[in-house]
Amino acid sequence: MAKRWSCVEAGCTWTVVTADSDSAVRAAQEHIATVHGSFELEEMIEEGFVPWASKKGAILQKYTTDQTVGIMAAFMQGMTALQRVQMALTLSTNRCADARQLARRDDTEAAARAGARRR
Repeated sequence: MAKRWSCVEAGCTWTVVTADSDSAVRAAQEHIATVHGSFELEEMIEEGFVPWASKKGAILQKYTTDQTVGIMAAFMQGMTALQRVQMALTLSTNRCADARQLARRDDTEAAARAGARRR
């Protein structure tokens, strides 16, 4: 599948289309080194790049479950059934809160990166 890369340096309209990503990376590195005196690929954007935010929902939906696995740890042996259920509910609630916190952190970091790119 052909890969197309474009230089985003101000005023530069250079673009390369290659048969594969490795060839595009080599061509991009040569361009930015000779034309812009840089060795950073941060200045190159692959057209068709799909950001994590656009795939995150589908990935999490596919690989997230609300199923529980019955595990009896040694420290639970002396507990009554009610105590084990209460512990499981507490752990489940904490896990959901952690997942929400991680999702908020991802969103905050993505917004910060987007804001930094606009500057």
